[in-house]
Amino acid sequence: MTTKKYTPKQQALRKKLLAKVHLTAIYKDYFAHYKGEYKKMLKGSFSKESAADLSIPQLLILVDYLTLKSNETSNTQASSTQNNTENSNVIALASSKSQNQSQNQNRSPGINNITLVEPISTAQINYINTLWQEKARTPTTKALHTFIERNFKKIILNLNALTKKEASGLINALNHM
Repeated sequence: MTTKKYTPKQQALRKKLLAKVHLTAIYKDYFAHYKGEYKKMLKGSFSKESAADLSIPQLLILVDYLTLKSNETSNTQASSTQNNTENSNVIALASSKSQNQSQNQNRSPGINNITLVEPISTAQINYINTLWQEKARTPTTKALHTFIERNFKKIILNLNALTKKEASGLINALNHM
């Protein structure tokens, strides 16, 4: 457990986040059976061996990551068992969603609208990794993540968590090293 003092609301949030971590499908199906892999993932991403030692922002990232992985896993399993009729229903649903999204893009920005950000490109990821290998004193992934956390105030599991704009800023920072 972390030594930081939390307010009662923060303690309640941490408790809920810890519960969410352990209730995700990927945790229940995989990490619960392979604790070593779970600890290795936490150690590599957060330098901690237990989710109880993570801060609230780190727990939020972990929940997002595990939820994303759970959704990817369930989508892969579901798609492999669907028949053609189900696939046509999914395609119809997807096309109606894309029509709704294009209609939503025409609306003026408001509280209920979410602004989509452009994700980092593969070329940016490769360039960042190359720059880091060339310019860093310690060219490890963990050191890169620490550099990003320190300079951009963002905790990431991998470079795919960055936006295109953040990646451009990181490239500029690395070029000035």
